[in-house]
Amino acid sequence: MKDTCVPGGRRAAASVLLAVALSVGVAGCGGPGVPSVDSTPSRAASGAPNTGPGKPGSAPPSGGSTALAAPPEALAAYSAMLADVTAVAETADYRNPRLASHMKGQALTFWTQNLIDQHAKGLVSHGSPVSNPQVTKVSPADHPDRVEVSDCLDGTHWLKYKRDGGLADDVPGGRHISATAIVRQPDGSWLVEQQLIGAVGSC
Repeated sequence: MKDTCVPGGRRAAASVLLAVALSVGVAGCGGPGVPSVDSTPSRAASGAPNTGPGKPGSAPPSGGSTALAAPPEALAAYSAMLADVTAVAETADYRNPRLASHMKGQALTFWTQNLIDQHAKGLVSHGSPVSNPQVTKVSPADHPDRVEVSDCLDGTHWLKYKRDGGLADDVPGGRHISATAIVRQPDGSWLVEQQLIGAVGSC
């Protein structure tokens, strides 16, 4: 995946997401329909139970009416998208059709390009990120077709390796705040269409 600057240790695979903020900014990034990323630390990293991306059916966090109003299929699509990326990154096979199973648009373009870059450098990723998605917006409220979630993606144990098995570098992984938009498609399915990631240590 794309090499972005993560000072002070191994570069986590999750850190490559930073590149998506280059064209829109990080704090308060804008554009029609684009979820914003607040670069201030999030309470998502305060020790609340985490949900691994390999569990697409995981229950959403409780404690808020907005979270309860979010269709479970939307959150399942988000978790499944992370699981897809994690699995494909193990070989950096950017042509793998699995990438398009749960995302499209900007999100798919971004991940595909990062995998192309990683493949070109002879790198793969092992381990997995840990996520703790929190629903921030559901619209419209009466019949949702768009769900936005904020997450603190922890890439501490999702690192890049050389194809011979050695670590790509000695940069440790870190946590990144993420803002994602999941949209209901005409056929009723849900796909991740946008994802913006903040800098390491932003949550």
